[in-house]
Amino acid sequence: MQFKVLGPVEAGDGTRSVPVGGWKQRTLLGALLAKPNTAVSTEKLIDELWADAEPPISAADNLRLYIYRIRRALRDPQRILSQPLGYYLLVKNGELDAERFEKLVLEGRRALDAGNVTRAAEVLRHALDLWRGPAFAGTSGAAIVGAESARLDELRHVALEMRIEADLRINRHADLIPELTQLTTEFPLRERFRLQLMHALYRAGRQAEALRVYQDTRRMMVTQLGLEPGPELRALEKAILDSDDGPGEVMRGDPVVLQRTPDGRAEQDEQPSSPCLLPRDTPDLTGREEHVDHLCDTILSDDGGKGAIFTIEGRGGVGKTTLAIHVAHRLQKVFTGGQLYVDLHGAEQRPTEPEEVLARFLRAFDVPGDLIPEGLDERAEMYRAQLAGRRAIIVMDDAADEAQVQPLLPGASSCVVLVTSRTRLAGLGGASLIELDTLTDAQAVHLMERLCGGERVNAEPQAAAELVRLCGGLPLALRIIGARLKARPHWSLARMVQKLAGEQGRLDELAHGQLDIRASLALSYNGLDGRARYLFRLLGLLDAPDFTDWVTASLLDMDVTLASDVLEALIDARLVDVTGRDETGNLRYRFHDLVRLYARERVMAEIPEAERTAATERMLGGLLSLCEHAHTNLTGGEHLIIHSDAARWHLDRSLIDQLVADPLAWCESERQSIVAGVRQAAEAGAHEFSWDLAVTAAPLFEVRRHYDEWQLTHEYALSATRKAGNVRGEAAVLTELGELRLEQNHYADATTLLKAAMQGHLRAGDRHGYALAVQKMGVVQRLEGDYDAALRSAHEALGILDEVHDWTNKALTLRHAGQVAMELGRLEEAAEYMDQALSAAKEAGTRRLYAQVLYRIGELCLSRGETGRADREFNRVLAIVTELGDVLGTAHVLHGLGRVRRLQGRRDEAEEMLSRAVSLARETNDRLLLAQVLISRGELESQCGRLDTAALVLAEAAMICVDINVPAWRARALHALGDVFWAQDNGEEARNAWSEASALEAAAATRRTAPYGARGEGGPPCSRLRPGALPAA
Repeated sequence: MQFKVLGPVEAGDGTRSVPVGGWKQRTLLGALLAKPNTAVSTEKLIDELWADAEPPISAADNLRLYIYRIRRALRDPQRILSQPLGYYLLVKNGELDAERFEKLVLEGRRALDAGNVTRAAEVLRHALDLWRGPAFAGTSGAAIVGAESARLDELRHVALEMRIEADLRINRHADLIPELTQLTTEFPLRERFRLQLMHALYRAGRQAEALRVYQDTRRMMVTQLGLEPGPELRALEKAILDSDDGPGEVMRGDPVVLQRTPDGRAEQDEQPSSPCLLPRDTPDLTGREEHVDHLCDTILSDDGGKGAIFTIEGRGGVGKTTLAIHVAHRLQKVFTGGQLYVDLHGAEQRPTEPEEVLARFLRAFDVPGDLIPEGLDERAEMYRAQLAGRRAIIVMDDAADEAQVQPLLPGASSCVVLVTSRTRLAGLGGASLIELDTLTDAQAVHLMERLCGGERVNAEPQAAAELVRLCGGLPLALRIIGARLKARPHWSLARMVQKLAGEQGRLDELAHGQLDIRASLALSYNGLDGRARYLFRLLGLLDAPDFTDWVTASLLDMDVTLASDVLEALIDARLVDVTGRDETGNLRYRFHDLVRLYARERVMAEIPEAERTAATERMLGGLLSLCEHAHTNLTGGEHLIIHSDAARWHLDRSLIDQLVADPLAWCESERQSIVAGVRQAAEAGAHEFSWDLAVTAAPLFEVRRHYDEWQLTHEYALSATRKAGNVRGEAAVLTELGELRLEQNHYADATTLLKAAMQGHLRAGDRHGYALAVQKMGVVQRLEGDYDAALRSAHEALGILDEVHDWTNKALTLRHAGQVAMELGRLEEAAEYMDQALSAAKEAGTRRLYAQVLYRIGELCLSRGETGRADREFNRVLAIVTELGDVLGTAHVLHGLGRVRRLQGRRDEAEEMLSRAVSLARETNDRLLLAQVLISRGELESQCGRLDTAALVLAEAAMICVDINVPAWRARALHALGDVFWAQDNGEEARNAWSEASALEAAAATRRTAPYGARGEGGPPCSRLRPGALPAA
């Protein structure tokens, strides 16, 4: 699939365009393409579609219909995916012309910077050829599309300026004059085009015309804007007047550094005077252009540079010193009163004393040694007196803290100070903060090109990208790799990747001459106090990509508040990053990859194995404890029962309640940590931790359908239990893997796994575990239509569950047996099972489970046509879930009540309840429930004769079913949608919908013997037995 926005918005398969529909659908597609692979909220999309008018009441429904039509036009339902708050369009690499354009512009810029002007001109010309007209033509041009269109148009002009510059450098001056003449007319305020036209005319021997362009430009700018032409135009005019051969150099060189005269004019300064203590500049500074421009512009502004102090902060190796020195060099001609530099060694154990620094500075100002005072205050006074009246810039590198810097600050407002530090200097009054982070991937690759050659990097783009990843975008690490590759031109980038691939030796490889990552990290580490160093080492034990406060508490085996104080020292030293707040509202932290490797080195070298093991098990015990509480909060009680004897590490109860108050939000925040914890436990041989954590997390993964994590954790745990010969743990894992395959509708695989689990539980002598596996096997048998076997499995499980007094799972099993009887049409038998399930739920003492059984009884009543009793049962459930604050349960009950009202002919009440159920399903992000309620709502709308609304609602339901892969429900939605289309006299659309629904049903290839209608109002049966949220069917 190809998408085009550099002109009219189009989509196609490479040979033909796809008809995406009318103006609103083109605008919608354009808005999604403006933010590819990024969720765009429903509200913003509505604003985009109705930018010039008040959106209609049906705007959200109309939007869903437009999405449905675009999906059909693209013939790929997975292209536009629904998200909780909106939609996003999946765009693969190379499919969007704007993306190709930007990559070509970047390639052209790199070629131009490298002096390969012929290649630059060719590439940039190819980039500009992608344009077919104004960006996003034929759309609304509102906020989303308008902003992206403006950005692309600006980039188009920049690309055009670069292409013309490349052509000028290869002496195509005469050919460019007509084009530039037209461009200066079209874009009179773009000085670059006028500069290039002057340059072309001058090089073509038309000096007088070049000067006339300058005079016309100056007249226009003074008249219309009240401004003089910029410094480059003035410098070029002067070069032409002086018959200088260097205007081309003015265009290619760095921006001319200017200072302001008293009347506000900008003029070039004289050569700087002594003292100049600046170290050598770094000519290949990359990725910091924005920071350089910001600092220079602020310092050169009329008020921003008067007595300004700038603190440049960031981790070691991020390029703070390089940036500060580069800016100081750029401003040399401005700060003629002196350019001072000192390394304060703040990260070392013995930082440079301010008295020593002041003595150096005074000597640099030619103060004789015998006249330099001894005391700090007297030296500071003499230093400030020396700077009085001077325009000087002072670079203080690697400051330890504010106290070290304060005596070195000048009193003169004509001076500027740049301070770099690994720690936060929040107490430095009036300072402006420049915070440096690692380079982006594109910036890092560009740096690699400048360090070891563009051709070399372009020849191995994948290896270059991998080197960037292995270095974590850290400039120091990249410079080390670049220096090593430059010293070994016979090495391929792939060879360097291979040398860095292993974590154990990576820091050894990141050293070259005086550049050494390990040494840089050691400075920060050695500057910590004892407790902070100890925590830093222990954090090296973590495999999780990030962590929160409680993890540090478990590692240190102390209160969370005290542990957080220790963690703050690591944050202040830039050894730990704050990544933001997670879904529970708690702060999360992470190591940079190279810092993590250093921490792991230190923990292995400095902490005994037994102590390391104890800390790791505390962390795993804390994670398992929280996972158990989240599981219990989700399900309303403990239904797994089977656990290991792995030691838990318990947090304070109030903190546990706060962390897992929303169990799904907690799981979402800790999902990667759970996977890493299971894997780490498995690799460490802690098999009891591994399998228990995996199976306890499974119900949490299930709700939001994190099937990959479910699979991965259980694969790790299965490997660990088998390696340890842990038959019981292996059987527990196999049981939950069978449940996963059941959830994915892979019934044959589920059968195989559950049979193996049953055998394992029998070998381990665990009848309770065996009963749970048999229980799940019964679900598979029901879904495959083997109802007799399903009931036999239920009764076998019930016998054991009675023995062990597991009332929770007994209630679940009885509820399932009732569902089997319902699907067989044996409604009286189903009622008996449901009554027994209700009694077991009472014994279990779990109100949530009790409500779930009542809900199923309400479903049974619907199947029997007993709408009055169904109404009563659903209302009993509503009272319970309201008391529990169970929002999702409330949504389920409202869905049930809405269907009751519909059958009773009370359509207004049905519409109100189903609308509330839709809102709650959206709020809780239960997309299966949302699809089910939308189907009921669509059927109601159709029954009421509101066919257009019915089509919109059912189309959304069908789309959601594609997203979450529930073909049975999609088939039901499409059947209903086909009926609506037929009622609208749209026979072709109706036949298409019915045909797709029939194909889905045929593909399911299930062997259910009961008629579809026997399943009652709920539709396709739910496969799960979890006592979590109420089942919809």
